[in-house]
Amino acid sequence: MAYSAHAVCIRQSLTYIYGKHSFIMTHAKSAAFPLPQQRTAHLAQALTHPARLAILQLLADRRRRFAGEICAALPLARTTVSQHLVALRKLGLLRAQAQGLTLTYWLDTVVMGELVRQVGGFLAELAFCPLCRSKTGCGCGPLGVKI
Repeated sequence: MAYSAHAVCIRQSLTYIYGKHSFIMTHAKSAAFPLPQQRTAHLAQALTHPARLAILQLLADRRRRFAGEICAALPLARTTVSQHLVALRKLGLLRAQAQGLTLTYWLDTVVMGELVRQVGGFLAELAFCPLCRSKTGCGCGPLGVKI
């Protein structure tokens, strides 16, 4: 069976960490979860590295920025920043347009709004205590016993 270079890289990484058949099993197991959980997990990948957070903050003013401008603002190699830009584009959070030999990037505000709703809603559910009906920090333990 032929795999794309990206799939082979992922498969090799998972094989190293988890064992021989992990790529197929991991893929099949995530599909077993409800679509809202899959989408939230997918979008949350944007928040998994400080460089991605910095890129999102840099573009938060809604201006279009050249790739070189983004690279200059971060303490990382140009290729590393480029990889994070590609990842954010694949997640749908960034849009890009070629201008000459470089790309201009900006936030996709529709997908950014979805990220805020999905991840924010998920975290709000976790923060609410169903036992005492308060926000986080209530101190409730199992069965509503204060700890």
